[in-house]
Amino acid sequence: MTRKERGMDTRTRILIVEDEKIVAEDIHDRLLTMGYAVTGIAMSGTDAIALAESTRPDLILMDIRLDGPMDGIETAEKIRRRAAVPVLFLTAYSDPHTIHRAILSEPFGYLHKPVENRELYATIEIALYKFKVEQRIKNNELRQSALLSGLSEGVIAADSEGFVDYLNRTAQLLTGWSAEDALGKKLEEVVGTVGERTDSPPDEYAAHAGQHGGAGRTGLRQILIRRDGKRIPVDVTVSPMTDPAGAVIGRLLTIRDASESRRIEEASRKLSKRILDAQESERRRVSRELHDGVIQLLSSILFKLRGMRDADGCSMDSINRDLGSLDDLLEKTMVEVRRISRNLRPSELDDLGIIPALRAACSEFQGRTGITVDFQHSGISDSLAPEIKLALYRVAQEALTNTEKHARATQVSLHLFRRRSMIILMITDNGIGFAAQSRDARTTEGTGLGVINMAERAGLIGGTISINRVPTGGTEIILRIPMHARPTTGIVSQAHGQKE
Repeated sequence: MTRKERGMDTRTRILIVEDEKIVAEDIHDRLLTMGYAVTGIAMSGTDAIALAESTRPDLILMDIRLDGPMDGIETAEKIRRRAAVPVLFLTAYSDPHTIHRAILSEPFGYLHKPVENRELYATIEIALYKFKVEQRIKNNELRQSALLSGLSEGVIAADSEGFVDYLNRTAQLLTGWSAEDALGKKLEEVVGTVGERTDSPPDEYAAHAGQHGGAGRTGLRQILIRRDGKRIPVDVTVSPMTDPAGAVIGRLLTIRDASESRRIEEASRKLSKRILDAQESERRRVSRELHDGVIQLLSSILFKLRGMRDADGCSMDSINRDLGSLDDLLEKTMVEVRRISRNLRPSELDDLGIIPALRAACSEFQGRTGITVDFQHSGISDSLAPEIKLALYRVAQEALTNTEKHARATQVSLHLFRRRSMIILMITDNGIGFAAQSRDARTTEGTGLGVINMAERAGLIGGTISINRVPTGGTEIILRIPMHARPTTGIVSQAHGQKE
């Protein structure tokens, strides 16, 4: 709230510091005539400091020569350190030594006695205007500094010769350099970087910053070498700073810690590789099944047909026997093609729902492997999201495949049920247990992806996978999916610290 809003005197308030009473009273009267308010008259430096603190004037008229231990220059310096108030020196002395000392105290004007009213008024008004402008600039600088300090990116500024003249808090944390130590150092000394792939220093930042103008460079992938030697992956943006005429007056570096983004990129690359490996593994499996199953059956059919074509004088009984054999082979071929098709994408899942699809998978598994499967379900409707149904089916399929290849089990139970807001799929076998399976799996082609595939499928819909060794023997796999699942990261927990 301003003085006017508080109903107070809105005139510019001036403190007079003058040890000659007659001179002080003359200045007092002249200021009142000019429309100013006088907050007080101080005869010494000590009184001036006290009145400046208690009356908070808008400006101080200060005589340089004062009685007492402090002269006007020393008094002005002490007031300047305590309060933001402009000081005008008013003195009869103008020797070079006095003027030099006065300049060091950063006054807003220097008046030589005697002074005319016009000169006094003009100097006061100019001093007040300059003070307001300086305060506005300082406040803007403080706000800008606060904004820059709050940025998550490091910001470093250097002058036209490449010496650091500013770095925010984030830049200090990233580089390991404090502002006190970094100011005045060469930019390349404070921001030591090497290429992310070349491990060699980049071109001088001046070139990137457009030393002769230009837009600078963005997105430089670098490794920042901190002051303590630690290396951090960063993205660096280099921009020129120009004056209103367009001349380059410095450089501005923005540094972003790229550790997390690089980690995500690396994880994405590894995931892509695993996906490609899984695709190749699936292609090999389908190719092997086609070769060992369908192609062998088709070859047998072709062999039978050619035999019938080349046979002379065959009886009807012989022909009927051959046709019966062909009928069996064709039926086996259809069963094999249907099995391969179900493994690729079960039609039951799309046409009938998750329960019939799992029941058909269990029946096919038991008929093909001889391993008894106990399938039970409760509280599961067919209104589940397609992503959840597919994840349930694929995890069950992968678990049954692992059981067939590695568990040496004779029985498997597959239970699907709902517990409050969770869908739970529990697959348990009576085999050799997960740790032993892992040892056996090391020599089996295509393994190592089973558990990862299950975990990633669960993670895509916000679920989790846990794999436990059953104390009585065997392995227990539990898939938990929230009813209203959202995509997130999968979690794998394995009992006793075992890893696939």
